[in-house]
Amino acid sequence: SQRDASMIALGAEEMVANIIEYGYKIKNHHYYIDVALKIVEDKMILTIKDDGIVFDPTEYKEDEKEFSTSGILLVRKIVDKISYTRVLNTNNTSIEIYLSKGAA
Repeated sequence: SQRDASMIALGAEEMVANIIEYGYKIKNHHYYIDVALKIVEDKMILTIKDDGIVFDPTEYKEDEKEFSTSGILLVRKIVDKISYTRVLNTNNTSIEIYLSKGAA
C-alpha cells in the first residue's frame, strides 16, 4: 500500500541520513552503506549495513546530545520491529513493517 511504502521509505531515509551525518568521522575516506529491501510473507524488511562508528538505534536514549533525536525516535515509532547487531566492524540494522491488509 502507499502507506506501507511511505513508512519504509521514511525509515530508510532517516537511518541513512543519520549514518552519513554522524557515523563517519574521518573526512575523505571511503565508506560503505548497503540498503536492501525484501518482502517476506506479511512484512517488509529493510536491512541497512554500514561501516560507520558503532551505533545501536535500539539502545538510543532520547536525552543523548551527540545525535539528533528526531530521526531515530521517529523510526522507532513508525516501525513494528527494529533490531541491531555489530558483526565484523559493520553495523547491521533491520527494520520490519507489517503490510496492511489487502496490500500485495
